[in-house]
Amino acid sequence: MGRGVKSLETFWTIDRVGLISRKTRFINFSVTQAGEPMGRNAKPVSLHLAAGNPNRLTREQIKARQEGEIKLGKAELDKLKPPAFVKNDPIAFTHWKQCMKEYKAAAAQDIELISSSDVGLLAMYCKTYSEYERLQKSYQTIDKSPMILKIGRIY
Repeated sequence: MGRGVKSLETFWTIDRVGLISRKTRFINFSVTQAGEPMGRNAKPVSLHLAAGNPNRLTREQIKARQEGEIKLGKAELDKLKPPAFVKNDPIAFTHWKQCMKEYKAAAAQDIELISSSDVGLLAMYCKTYSEYERLQKSYQTIDKSPMILKIGRIY
């Protein structure tokens, strides 16, 4: 997991009157364990195009990304391993195996639902599902426990 880092940014502003002033502010950003800035996972090209090509990618860029994306068929899904944070969480790992079973069933019918850029999102989904299950259990435990209040008299 990444950690938050504050960076100091200095910039200059010009008021309406024309006075120049120097301002500083802190910027929060996440970094990896190695200290490098974290970036977002790339969207699959088909999803990017379905959104209307918001980044205005050229045809060459789209073609290069389509060639770079690996559609995961049955053979590739068998080799796919979950990340460590999913493997260490029993609920997330169970959900990962269930999702992989469904993707393999679709791949057996020549339907490729998942690409190489979706694997990180699938892992985050499984982890989020696990946290949701834990919260549900803790909520039900709190909801079912009887409230015992001791009322004492103050003299």
